[in-house]
Amino acid sequence: MLYNIVVTVVILYLTVQGLNGDGLWKGRCGNQGEPTTKIMGGSHAYMGEWPWMVRLLSCSDGHCYGCGGSLISDQWVLTAAHCVDQCERIYASLGEHNREDSGNNEVHLSIIENIVHKDYNNKSLANDIALLRLSESLDLSGSHNHLEPICLDSSKIRVNTTCVATGWGRTELTDSHSILQKVELPIADDGLCVNKWGGQYQASNQVCAGIPNNNKDTCHGDSGGPLACKLYTGPWMLNGITSYGSTQQGAKCIAPPSVYTRVSAYLPWIKEIMIEKIKESRFGNAIANRHVW
Repeated sequence: MLYNIVVTVVILYLTVQGLNGDGLWKGRCGNQGEPTTKIMGGSHAYMGEWPWMVRLLSCSDGHCYGCGGSLISDQWVLTAAHCVDQCERIYASLGEHNREDSGNNEVHLSIIENIVHKDYNNKSLANDIALLRLSESLDLSGSHNHLEPICLDSSKIRVNTTCVATGWGRTELTDSHSILQKVELPIADDGLCVNKWGGQYQASNQVCAGIPNNNKDTCHGDSGGPLACKLYTGPWMLNGITSYGSTQQGAKCIAPPSVYTRVSAYLPWIKEIMIEKIKESRFGNAIANRHVW
């Protein structure tokens, strides 16, 4: 009887928090913003076009570097483990468009929890995924209604499906771009990445995207950002997390396909953490600064 009461309390609390019984966000997600106004071979994104896009600044030993991330609920961001592993401080900017011109819609928060996958390998970049908890919950139906989480994809996307990667990373002409960039990338056959990367590429946990001999790709500084896919009139789904690719001809990233962490393969891990952390918050347990799961 006591067990049933506890389970009921937890489920009710998850509902209040905007999550469903399995820990995932149950509110609106994946709806693209209305346009109001480079990634390699990409173009400027419209302001508000990708409302789940997060810019991360990871700092250690007095040095900071930028990565991308994806908002997946009112308090959680999904990114690549190699962006945040062993970092002392991490800051998140949401609603950002131009890095050199702060807008009224920007939200700047610190990260209070950095949860790197326990099987992350910093050499092979296997299990290159991490969950970050924002210092405050966003009011997505009120003052932060210009932001929206992206839906999480539970299926394996088909080859040749056109998806979109976004980020502030290196372009053909600059080390990084001040304005958020977007680029269309088709899902490639796993065999292309196996041929290119050998045993480092794991089709069950990674996604291959991009066309060989094409100058459209993600690059340095885009790591951790979303590879978002949309089927017909449905919402945008987070299919991949930018992980690694090739650098050729100096610093130019012009050798697609590149590799992305397959989000669907890690849904059980994401659910487990989000449920456990909400239980901790609900019942007042201490939260450590950094964990591996």
